[in-house]
Amino acid sequence: MSEPIDFPGPAYRGECFDPIINRVREKFLNRSVVGLNKYGVGLDRTDLNRKDWLIHLQEELMDAVGYLQVLIELED
Repeated sequence: MSEPIDFPGPAYRGECFDPIINRVREKFLNRSVVGLNKYGVGLDRTDLNRKDWLIHLQEELMDAVGYLQVLIELED
């Protein structure tokens, strides 16, 4: 097992030691910019209530299931 790495805490803004995590992090940052450009607001918006957020999540997950179905059918 390798030596443990000190985690600098939640305020850490530098590169992660794991290149995969760095790529995922970059995707999150890019996705945030896309959302801001498309909708003009971030996820800190206050115009949606809890049910609105749940509906948004449900719709996103439904899209994801559709993508899964396409990939499954491509395997046939």
